Amino acid sequence: MTRVSKTGCPSLISLSSEVLCHVLLHLDDSSILAARQTSRALYFASKSRQLWYRIIIRLQMSQGVPAPEEEMDAYTVEELEKWAFRRHRAQDLWAGISKCRFSNRLLRVRAELPSPAPSYCKLIPGGRWLLVGYSDARMCTVDLEDAKFPLYPVYNPGEFDKTLCGQTLEVTKTFWVDQSKPQLSLRIAGCVAEYSDSDPGTLTDRRTFVYHVDLVGHGSAATLVAKPYALFANPGLGDRNHNFGLNERYIVDHWTVNNDYESVRTGQLRAYDYSAIVVNGTSQSHLTYSATNPIVYDLKSSLCHVINFIYGNTFVVIGTLPDAVYVLEVDPETRSIMLLHIIETSCRICSDVVRFPGLSESRMVLVGSNPIVLGIVIPHHKNVPVTTVKLAEVNYTWTRQRSLTALGTSVSLFFQLEFYRSFSLNIFWILNQSWDILQPSRQVGNVFDTSMDTNSELASFDQSIGRLVYRPYRGDDLSIIDLV
Repeated sequence: MTRVSKTGCPSLISLSSEVLCHVLLHLDDSSILAARQTSRALYFASKSRQLWYRIIIRLQMSQGVPAPEEEMDAYTVEELEKWAFRRHRAQDLWAGISKCRFSNRLLRVRAELPSPAPSYCKLIPGGRWLLVGYSDARMCTVDLEDAKFPLYPVYNPGEFDKTLCGQTLEVTKTFWVDQSKPQLSLRIAGCVAEYSDSDPGTLTDRRTFVYHVDLVGHGSAATLVAKPYALFANPGLGDRNHNFGLNERYIVDHWTVNNDYESVRTGQLRAYDYSAIVVNGTSQSHLTYSATNPIVYDLKSSLCHVINFIYGNTFVVIGTLPDAVYVLEVDPETRSIMLLHIIETSCRICSDVVRFPGLSESRMVLVGSNPIVLGIVIPHHKNVPVTTVKLAEVNYTWTRQRSLTALGTSVSLFFQLEFYRSFSLNIFWILNQSWDILQPSRQVGNVFDTSMDTNSELASFDQSIGRLVYRPYRGDDLSIIDLV
């Protein structure tokens, strides 16, 4: 028998669990917790796996929040609830609803001397795992949810080729997350450039290695396990830019080539199909370098800031001289690179590319020579044009310290050094960026910290949980800062 209220309508507690879950979807976290205390029906509805599945999927689809690192079935309802609440707290901070809970923890990443200093620090989307790369091509990881900050080795290319760990090498790194997998899976690539001992400016060799990395285990027992995937030599004429792009099949890098006929420097993109390269050997036997014939595309810009894959084989390039944002695609059938879109704009700083599956688009944010925060919307249909959104105009002093600026699609942090009578104060301005023209972007708060200064670099920022990592140019300690 259905309970009926005095008005003649069915009471809330008589509704099915599915309907109650739909009602709870429209409440914020505190209201869900409050509703849980009112009746048994609402309590069990708030503990439904389907409710938290829907909340998490909504965060992914509409807010671009990275998916949980494990399959959702592997989590308890309490773990799913905790995961969602933490992301909601970050969104409340960016919206100016809640206040910042600033905490700063130190992480020592070079425990033994004389070991190489870290040269690469990047958070894997989701904010739990920090990748720490060293100048000798090794890669380690830190579980930032573990209070002890254990440092685990991920891979060491020197185990199968000692020449990858020489003193005259320069190693640049990047990674790509496979979002089609239900559990965290990624590729990490390192490009090793070797220079002449007699002439340090002369490039003598270039090699690239790729590792496949999977998450193994659950919860606090989880770890990242890597295995060699590809290894190839990719020398070229001219000067190679430090940045390169990576997905499950291609590595794309950018070279600056001298044009003897016109006495100008031009750019050239080269895409390597590393998926066709077989790694021969193991850590006990020397790996052979597989040759690969790159796909070449002449680009107008002679210099390159960023190369990022967006979806599939489509990638974005931010170039200078001339200034432009290019959207291109590698076609495996014709073995060619096609230019899809171009936006003529300058870029001094840019964010990572964030996918919004529910909107079938990707977004990124950049700041050019003028202090304007510009949003770039890249649809996941190549026939739909790229659009730009002017998100905000900021104080020009906010962009002076590019190494201490963190751009995100929803929020950005701008560093400013303020001088007072007898001391200086370091400030991070928090700017909430609205993509809705009816709701302008606004400054929602600031973070004061005397330990940050212009001798530091903001190495990585994860806006989904409000975590950032910065490191001093001198020293071995990283600062892990949680704003939520």
